[in-house]
Amino acid sequence: MLLVDKPWDKRLQLMLVGIFALNLVTHVSIVPAWVAVSSMICIAWKFFYLTRGLQLPKRWIASVLSILGALGIFANYHTLLGQEAAGALLVVATSLKLLETNRYRDAMLVVFTCYFLLMAYLLDTQSLAATAFMVFDAGLITILMAQIHRRERKTPTAIAPSLKMLALSLPVWAVLFFVFPRFSNSLGYTKPAQASSGFSEDLDPGSIGNLVDNEEIAYRVTFDDIDENGGTVGLSPDALYWRGAILSHGNGLKWTRSSQILHADAYEQPKNAKFVRTTVWLEPGYQRWLFALDIPVALASGEQDLLHVVKRQPGFIYEFNGASQSRASYSVRSVLNTPRQILNSTDRQVYSQLPNELDSNLRELGLKFRTEVNLQPDQSKAEAIAESIMAWFSKNGFRYTKSPGTMHATQGVEQLSEFLFTRKVGFCEHYSAAFATLMRLAGIPSRVVVGFQGATHNAVGNYWLVKKMDAHAWTEIWIDEEKDRGRWLRVDPTEAVAPMRLELGGQYNSLDENTIAGLSSEELRRHIERGFSGSLRQLQLVFDAVQMKWNAFLLSYDLEYQLQVLQRLGLNNSSLVMLAGLTIFAMMLLSAVFIWFHGRRARESDPLLREWQRFCTALAKAGVERHLHEGPLEFSHRAGTRLPSVARDIESIAKLYASLRYGPREDFTSTPQGDHLDYRTLRKLVRGFTLPPQNTSPLKD
Repeated sequence: MLLVDKPWDKRLQLMLVGIFALNLVTHVSIVPAWVAVSSMICIAWKFFYLTRGLQLPKRWIASVLSILGALGIFANYHTLLGQEAAGALLVVATSLKLLETNRYRDAMLVVFTCYFLLMAYLLDTQSLAATAFMVFDAGLITILMAQIHRRERKTPTAIAPSLKMLALSLPVWAVLFFVFPRFSNSLGYTKPAQASSGFSEDLDPGSIGNLVDNEEIAYRVTFDDIDENGGTVGLSPDALYWRGAILSHGNGLKWTRSSQILHADAYEQPKNAKFVRTTVWLEPGYQRWLFALDIPVALASGEQDLLHVVKRQPGFIYEFNGASQSRASYSVRSVLNTPRQILNSTDRQVYSQLPNELDSNLRELGLKFRTEVNLQPDQSKAEAIAESIMAWFSKNGFRYTKSPGTMHATQGVEQLSEFLFTRKVGFCEHYSAAFATLMRLAGIPSRVVVGFQGATHNAVGNYWLVKKMDAHAWTEIWIDEEKDRGRWLRVDPTEAVAPMRLELGGQYNSLDENTIAGLSSEELRRHIERGFSGSLRQLQLVFDAVQMKWNAFLLSYDLEYQLQVLQRLGLNNSSLVMLAGLTIFAMMLLSAVFIWFHGRRARESDPLLREWQRFCTALAKAGVERHLHEGPLEFSHRAGTRLPSVARDIESIAKLYASLRYGPREDFTSTPQGDHLDYRTLRKLVRGFTLPPQNTSPLKD
């Protein structure tokens, strides 16, 4: 094929623009906004260049923009290394390179970077949808690459050859996945810490004007067993509290974790204790938090490395040692009866500490609850005070809303007064912060617990979905029993103003406040379900069940499981070295089969190569065999020296073949008619080539 120095055809360039735009879409939410906008501008610029003749920027302008882009990324991430910075840099570089794709090598560079963009996207997510997109996108990129290399691009797109190529690579993918040594997910790349939109360890509801419903899944849960006797413990929806973090430092409506060192939990197992074991499949993005059904007392995981990076904190909290963005799976054994514990004087002081600046109204309210307590039989003072505060919320016009508006006050204590005495509207964070502060004002140790409440059952996969919209905050108060022993009692003040929130979980926030009035929980649940199409809802459940199985497979297929599979195959002395050797051997075997198969097909289908091999075979009969390392011109020079009588014919054939096979490829403008004429010339020369007479001995090297 003869190629001339002209821009290659517009159709392929439009395909290239489309492929890059598709891969950019997956990075829009990952890269900085200015990177995404700049890339979109480059795509639009290239599109209008191809369709409207808009002039492209000069090369020096593109170079300056590349430098500015790199500086901008460095200023944004303070590095050019790492997943996010390198991914953003790749997007910027490819966008600018797209404006130069007038030659073959430019196009191939963009094609290969699209593969890298796809891999960068898969580093950010390994969901089933991402895997399906990978198969689709890799197929499109491969088809485009094959189309660029076609001799005649006016024929239909090279879909069939590309699919055959991908099919031939499937055994390689299988070997790499199943044989290559696996490592724990907990050892993967860790992003810089960033707060989840559904859960935060800091409480500051006074600065939040509106809760936005978030249907994203936080984690999935399966109930492995119920209690130690094998019976069934009825867990109603309002009993599903998923513990995340303990907030012990309160300043009005603002609560954070205490900087003081608290003592680890020492507890006594309750009499007739009821246990439940759950397996949590945590989605990435929660940094160091592990959530568990209240109250967790033991954690286990099939991922052995996971247990080495998890620590237990006071308050029955489990955390990663450092921020993690990996998907994780772990089993938790929880006790449903509140265990008896010890609260020493240091911890009691932490859980009783009041804000420095309290106005008189707050102090009087706290004193009122403390002195006007009405004890019932078998009721502790703390329980009686909690009951009084809950009743006060119910009787004084307090209302639950997800859109309370931001507080006028800026200080946490001032915001608390504004909430209690003026606004009287808020969501779970307002009530838990206010309730815990009032309990402390009444002399009762208290703390705020943040996590999730509620769950949605997926009947298709028989597991529970906890979504980001289920994020919740509640309180725990200390019940003294004898000396320094007692127990923490969960009290959810949201129940006083919105009991339906606890029965429906986060779905309650999706309802209009006018709709809620006068309806039972079952009626509200049916109302929520009517908001979805029946078939669409069922399809969502089926897809999520498949996603659950996919996540379970990826998490369970670690090195230990891999070794077990190999042991079942009779490889009892398996090791990493053996796995690597087996991988290399399998790759070499598959490569050899592919090279043999591809070479055979090439010889059969490529007329140019067929004529050249016919010519080499003729020279071999004359005693001049071509070495594997020799190119056409080098071989022709040696053959001409050995056969001087036909040296000119040999040189002519070799030069024409080299020109057709290895001619300049600065663009992809096809000249099929010229190619055909030159091939006919080569074929005529090869078929007309005659060997020297047999009595003429070739010269020795």
